[in-house]
Amino acid sequence: MPKVIDAVVTDGDGTLWKGAVSAAIGKEYLLKALRDRDIATFASGILGAAQVMLMSEFRGPAGSVDSQKKFYDTLIANSIGMRNEMRTFASRHIRKNTIDKVENIVRYYTLWNTPTFLSTMAGSTAAECVVESLSLTESVSNVDIFDNIGKLVGFSVTMRNGEEKLAKTESMLDKYNIRLDNCMVIGDSANDIPLLMSAKIAVASPFASDKVLALKRITRISS
Repeated sequence: MPKVIDAVVTDGDGTLWKGAVSAAIGKEYLLKALRDRDIATFASGILGAAQVMLMSEFRGPAGSVDSQKKFYDTLIANSIGMRNEMRTFASRHIRKNTIDKVENIVRYYTLWNTPTFLSTMAGSTAAECVVESLSLTESVSNVDIFDNIGKLVGFSVTMRNGEEKLAKTESMLDKYNIRLDNCMVIGDSANDIPLLMSAKIAVASPFASDKVLALKRITRISS
């Protein structure tokens, strides 16, 4: 295969897999799981869309760093979030809700030994599951923190916005001597725009936002 790009970088929630909201897991259902201490169900809240949706319930603007921390504080205060259960649910959810056309692109380049990376603002539990299931090279994400028995005890915010996501992704690529301007980037939302604008090839997922689709240099994957 002719070498057109050095690597592929894909976003996670909304790009590679559809969020828990798209999987018809509604707010009341998840809040009931919280009240009932249903670990496996509520663990879906780490997966992007459900996380943002639920954060607004915990006294912060959806998507803000403060609300993200409050969300994880709520998980911890209710003793919800054992690593094994979270990994099991994340793997099941991602397998069920993977966007086939994006996965096919990633698998195609993996087959040709092209480095493939995940850059997501979801937690590291979800990111690890994606890397393992698709045999990706590496991921960068926000970080779930567990104690020595595997219980969720904290959440480290490493990416708050698109600019920080860009910086973290470039730092990851630097370890492989790969430049972002020689990569294909696949994204769906406003926090992916700095990455998309810096890529050699910018691709919008089937569920991309209007802001992403409005970029002049974007190639769209149809649904």
